[in-house]
Amino acid sequence: MRRESWPVAKSAGLSAILMGVLVILGWITDTPMLKSLLPGFQTMKVNTALMFIMVGWWLLKPNVWLPWILGVFATILFIQSPLGLDFGLDQLLIADQGGGLYPGRPAQPTAFAFMVMAVAMARPGRVSQWLLHGVTLLGFVSILGYLTNEPELYTIASATSMSIPASVGLLVLSIGVAFYQPNLGLLGAFTGTGLGARAAREMAPALIGFVLLSEGMRVILLRAGYTAEGFGSALQILAIVVFVLFLIRRVARQLNASDSEIRSLNRNLERKVADRTAELQRKNAQLLDFTHIISHNLRAPVANLVSIASMRNALSDPHELDELQAMQDQVVHNLRTTLDDLTNALKVQQSRDLNTEPLEFASMLDTVAANLSGIIRAESAELTSDFGAAPVVVFNRFYLESILQNLVGNALKYRHPDRKPTIHLRSHHEGDSIILSVTDNGVGMDLARHGAKLFGFGKTFHDHPDAKGIGLYMTRSQLEALGGHISAESEVGMGTTFRLVFPASA
Repeated sequence: MRRESWPVAKSAGLSAILMGVLVILGWITDTPMLKSLLPGFQTMKVNTALMFIMVGWWLLKPNVWLPWILGVFATILFIQSPLGLDFGLDQLLIADQGGGLYPGRPAQPTAFAFMVMAVAMARPGRVSQWLLHGVTLLGFVSILGYLTNEPELYTIASATSMSIPASVGLLVLSIGVAFYQPNLGLLGAFTGTGLGARAAREMAPALIGFVLLSEGMRVILLRAGYTAEGFGSALQILAIVVFVLFLIRRVARQLNASDSEIRSLNRNLERKVADRTAELQRKNAQLLDFTHIISHNLRAPVANLVSIASMRNALSDPHELDELQAMQDQVVHNLRTTLDDLTNALKVQQSRDLNTEPLEFASMLDTVAANLSGIIRAESAELTSDFGAAPVVVFNRFYLESILQNLVGNALKYRHPDRKPTIHLRSHHEGDSIILSVTDNGVGMDLARHGAKLFGFGKTFHDHPDAKGIGLYMTRSQLEALGGHISAESEVGMGTTFRLVFPASA
C-alpha cells in the first residue's frame, strides 16, 4: 500500500473496530441505542459486528490468516438460508430475542459482502478491486433505500434486511480495503496526480452529494403532498442537469487554468532548453576557437626558436651569439606567458561573456613582434606601425593577440620571394568604430577567384607547406564574436591590406 493511502485505510479500520465494539457492547448490556447505533432502526447482528472487527483489524495490521478466517465464517453464514441449514452460529455468543425468521443471522447481502472482502484481502488484484467496488455499491444502494424509504433497496432479495450501520460500514470498509491498491479499478481515476484525477476528485463528491440531496428533497416534498410523483421526478432531473452543467463549467475553468499554466511552463522550459543549447554551442565554439588559438600561438614561437637555433649554428661571433641568446630567452619567456594566458583564457570560458578591457595596440604588437623576432630577423622584415590616431581599443586580450599574430605571421609566411617583407599597421577612428589596417607587400591573392571563401575554415590559396586555412577564419570569428568584422583588398604580386573594424566598446 502506498504511504499516501494509509490515512484512509487506517481510518476505515478504526471506524469499523469502534462500530463493532459498540454494537457488541450494546448486546452485552442490552442497550438498544448501541445495538442499532441509530434510534428506531434495525439492530446490527453480533456476527456482523465481529466481521467488522476482523476487517478493521486487518486494515490496521494486515496478516495472512485473518482473511481466511473471515472468508470461512462469512461463507458459513451466507449458505445457511439458501440451503435451509443452521450451524448454530447465529446466537452462539449472545441470544437474540428480537424475533424474525432467523434471529441473530446477518442479512445475506451483508454476509456475501464480507465474503467478497475476504477474497480481496487474501488475493488482491484487478478482479478483487472491482468486486470491492460492488460492495461499495451495495452499501450505497442500501443507504439510498433507507433515505428514500424503499425497503427493496436494503433487503435486496433477502428475507433479512441490512441495517443502516451495516450499510454505512460496508461502504466505508470496502473503500478502505480498496485503498490498499489505489491505482486499480475506479479508485485509480481519483488517486492519480494528473488533470483527470483532479477533475474526478472535484466532480464525484459534489455530484453524488447533490444527487442524494435532491432525492431526499423529492421524497420529503412527495410525502408532504407538495408535489406529485411525476412532477417531483421531473423537477429532480432538471435540478441535476443544471447542477451538472455548473459543475462542468467550474471544473472546465479549473482545467483550462491548469492547462494555461502547463503551457506557460512548457514555453519557459523550451526557452530554457533553447538558451542552454545556445550556451553549449557557444562554449563548444569558443573551446574549438581556443584550440586553434593554441595551435597558432604556439606554432609561431616554436618556429621562431627553430629559426634562432639555425642561426646559432651559422654564427661564431660571441657578441652575435649573446644577442641570439637574449632573443631566445625572450621567446621562451613569451612562450611561457602565452601558455599561462591561454590557461587563464580557458578558465574565462566558464563565464557567459568574453572579458574585454582597454588594450594598447603598440603593447600588443610588441608582444607579437617578440614572438616572431627570429623570423623577422631572419627575413630582414620591416615591421612599422602608426597608432597615434587610435592608440587604445576595448577588446579581449587573448583574441587581439591572436588576431595580430595571425595577420603579421601570415604577412611573413606569404612574403614575396624577390623583396624584403614590409608590414605596416595603422589605426584610426571612423564614426563609433576603430579601424585597424594591416598592409604587407607579399604575394597577394586573387580575390576575384578566392574572395568569397577567403575567411572560410580550412581554405588555402597558396602552396605554402604551413598553410592550414585556419588563421583568417579564426580572425573573423574572434572579431565577429565581439561585434566587429574584417575585409581585405589584395592584388596578386603586390600585397594585401586587411581592414579590421572594432566596435567602440566591445
